[in-house]
Amino acid sequence: MENGSISMMVELLQLTSKFFNDAAELIIQRRADSSIYLKNKKRRKIKTKRHKSGYQVFLKEKMSELKKIPEYSNSKMSTLSSLVSQEWSKVGEQEKEMYKQRAEKLKQEAEMQDPGGSKIEHSTSLLQLLEDNDTIEENSSENEKLVKIEANKDSSENGDQFIKEESD
Repeated sequence: MENGSISMMVELLQLTSKFFNDAAELIIQRRADSSIYLKNKKRRKIKTKRHKSGYQVFLKEKMSELKKIPEYSNSKMSTLSSLVSQEWSKVGEQEKEMYKQRAEKLKQEAEMQDPGGSKIEHSTSLLQLLEDNDTIEENSSENEKLVKIEANKDSSENGDQFIKEESD
């Protein structure tokens, strides 16, 4: 009975290990096959940028003030953030509302300047990489050609080279 349960546990461990190894290989293959990288840059996806809250407006203002004070000029960001958050908790509702209104005004100005919204980059999630697995074979040959073309073109122009991320 004991040998049977041990062999079942070993088999379960092997299956689990195989699953995680397959997932890791899939991620490495996906990154290597379907993305172009600038040297020392990570692949990112573009997402709409969030607007600042009243607290973030307050934080930015107070951080710049604290950095001008000699005793805080070389302090860690965590120390400064802690001081600012303590100060925010002491601020009255009227002043908080003022910062919220400033944040709303900044949001409206940003929307008027760029109606589509500013874009920021964020890393691709593991789940999305697994979902995109079906397109790996389709994209790999096209991207390899594009990498070679861009590397040749760019290196002749200014010395920067596009490379594919190596799978370690």
